[in-house]
Amino acid sequence: MLNQGNALVGAASPLTPAPGTPVRGAQAPAIATAPANADVVATVPLILRIPIVESNATRTKELTDANWSTWKGSMKHIFGLCDLSEYVLGNVIHPNPMHDPVGAKNWDFNDSYVAILICENISASQKVYMGQDNKSYEVWRNLEAIHKVTGNTTIITWIWMLFKCTADEGDDIKEHLNNLKMIWEWINLLSTKDFMISDMFFKIIISSSLLPSWDAYTQAYIVETRCHATRNPFRNMSSQEFIGVITTETE
Repeated sequence: MLNQGNALVGAASPLTPAPGTPVRGAQAPAIATAPANADVVATVPLILRIPIVESNATRTKELTDANWSTWKGSMKHIFGLCDLSEYVLGNVIHPNPMHDPVGAKNWDFNDSYVAILICENISASQKVYMGQDNKSYEVWRNLEAIHKVTGNTTIITWIWMLFKCTADEGDDIKEHLNNLKMIWEWINLLSTKDFMISDMFFKIIISSSLLPSWDAYTQAYIVETRCHATRNPFRNMSSQEFIGVITTETE
């Protein structure tokens, strides 16, 4: 349960709405601390105005079409620093302005604070998704919906590139392997858990990308992976170390 400044209703209350489903205006449920008489105006607001954080810590690299995952993580830290996370999630109930006019104004101020933080940290091309009168949780939800689709499309394209990246006779193998590693790291940077490529699977991709003449250096690993042999010289080796081994042995 948050303090009075956040005015978040405890999960144990039967009057508390489901998380992520804010209720505003006249539809706001009764709260235990609210006046028993509906005509009585609250003398103490249920929501306090959150102080503005004057710091560069509220700024991060602007959101573009290519950095949603890292931007989202940075913004979550910013919202936490400013004590605004529950507004972004839509979990703070808007007080009834008839019964708690000060609390309602404070809610509007806090929500606008979130919207400004988002606006200051996105590129001009992203501002079209904010809308004119959307609440902060609606803006956040719109950005998530847009970038989930575009992000997945981008990740799939990178994965396709990774599997199509094969070495030809005469190619610089070190350059080929470094290119594979760059694509793999980019996929994992952008990806949700469903698209992450594990270290072990990446080693298999490396092996399959090389010419048959490299089989002498990769066969032990491939056989172990396919047949589940008990001995594997690459079992505890990172992908970068694996690249170093197969390049060093051919020099």
